[in-house]
Amino acid sequence: MDDDSIVRITEFIHALKIFITAAKRLKDEDMRYLKQIVKMMEKKMEGN
Repeated sequence: MDDDSIVRITEFIHALKIFITAAKRLKDEDMRYLKQIVKMMEKKMEGN
């Protein structure tokens, strides 16, 4: 494994840890907002 691979893997693992920590803190209200955002993004993708 080269140095660049180690850096990319380390960055990915760090980002994954942040994502998991943030996901655990989400509340029901947050999930409702996220679902609305997903719907808006899907509509935008259909328009392209």
